[in-house]
Amino acid sequence: MRGFSNGGMIREQAERRTFLTNSRLHNAEAALETSPTKAAATGRPHPLLCSAAFLLSVLILLLANSKSLPAQIQADSHATVPPTGVPDETFWQTTIQEPWSHVPGDPVREAILQEAHARWLAWRPLAALQPERRDATKVRILTDRHVTIYTDLPSTPATDELPHVFELALTQILDYFKLTPADYETWKIEVLLVRDSNLFSNWGALSGLPGPTPGFSNGSRIWVFDQQFDYYNRLLLIHELVHAVMNRSFGALEPRWFAEGIAESLALHHWDGTKLELGQKPSRLYQTPGFARLDTLNRLRYDDALPDLATVFALTPDDFRGTKAYAIAWSFVLFLTQHERYKDLAARMPYFMMAPNPTGQFLRLVEEANLPLAADWSDFILNFTEDYDFEKAQVDYTPGTLLAVGDSRTISVSPQTGWVNSGLILESGGEYQLKPQGSFELYDPRKMVPCDANGITKTWHAGRPTGMMLFCLGNGSPASSDYWRDTEPLRRTKRLTPAQTGSLFLRLNVPCFDLAKNRGSIDVEVQRVK
Repeated sequence: MRGFSNGGMIREQAERRTFLTNSRLHNAEAALETSPTKAAATGRPHPLLCSAAFLLSVLILLLANSKSLPAQIQADSHATVPPTGVPDETFWQTTIQEPWSHVPGDPVREAILQEAHARWLAWRPLAALQPERRDATKVRILTDRHVTIYTDLPSTPATDELPHVFELALTQILDYFKLTPADYETWKIEVLLVRDSNLFSNWGALSGLPGPTPGFSNGSRIWVFDQQFDYYNRLLLIHELVHAVMNRSFGALEPRWFAEGIAESLALHHWDGTKLELGQKPSRLYQTPGFARLDTLNRLRYDDALPDLATVFALTPDDFRGTKAYAIAWSFVLFLTQHERYKDLAARMPYFMMAPNPTGQFLRLVEEANLPLAADWSDFILNFTEDYDFEKAQVDYTPGTLLAVGDSRTISVSPQTGWVNSGLILESGGEYQLKPQGSFELYDPRKMVPCDANGITKTWHAGRPTGMMLFCLGNGSPASSDYWRDTEPLRRTKRLTPAQTGSLFLRLNVPCFDLAKNRGSIDVEVQRVK
């Protein structure tokens, strides 16, 4: 889906978050968005078949690599003619794991990119614009090397610099996807940045739109409707530019969770008037007015409605008519691209767009690599906040050892990490004593806050008092979304008889930002009584 809907206005935050503001998960009103959801767009027609000559070249390349050429790839939900000439599921199962998917110039990689581009060229073109019919006193033209922007927004530095921002963004998007800039040397794209729709409909500039939408891309044309925030107008433009590049180079926008999630993720940016940085992690939300994704997730967290993997992968184009789907897709793709275990898979995802059942191909590699995706995702989405520290929050799932009866071990639990693997397996039917002791300090911009295993009841994080000691016996395999289901508080000495055998994890319930600034630790003595 090319449309990009959002909750419009976001609460302006006047200062850097403080210890108290991070209790938003405990306060429903802090998670509200203030503007209505806007409708997102539907997909564009699927391209026609590519040339027989090119199919022959693909066949030669694939045979040279000892791979078989399939009959056809699954058509997406908008296809009218099933596309052919693309490797089948057998090819993807044996080849997608190889490093060619990261290396520009590899013959197989280039063959697939050429096939995708052939589809893009086969799309039915949009009717040409008629800019000579516009009201030249009200609709201005701004240009740069690859872009022509038509807009009725008044001349301001933020508006007039958009062609330059576009060029900077295009360079970074091509670099992110490892695409060859020379392939875009002569590419031209038209952008309509609209405040008064009547000024544009009078000269046919709104034809091709599916309906009301803040942003839309089709072929080499982008529409952005003024959102009243300079930052958010730039974000919309970059989001739609990501879609336009992906369409041109990869030929499709499926799976939808990835297409929308990566466009959201790359469009979140920092711009100081000189330097543009795409793909920013959420930080200082008052500097990104209009981007209310974290507030949406906070509301879902408060309502106990956080998405599991099945929810992510089931997202459909119709779901992107509201803000929730965008928040889910963005957070999941951000998680993939930032988490050390999944960065490599995230880099390959654009190529899955040419594969049958792209989500299935992705999950097959997750399974083959024995990655704890379900457990990692459920831990991340519960604790996700601005400035989330992916490195320090990463969980070690290395299997532990059993304690003999009468033996004990002390585990130091720091407020500078997420879950701590105790290195112990607690056995079903055994009896254990867990005893926390000590104190630590949580960082706050105003002062260090003393805390013990009870936590701080005035501020809450992830549904519990901030700083509270927690423990969990991993529920089955980390491949299960229920892995952290049986998380319990450990505020004082506790006797425990596990109903099932599991690895013992411990953590202090602190937000995963500024972790390095926290001090101290709590020791937990684990003793097997019988």
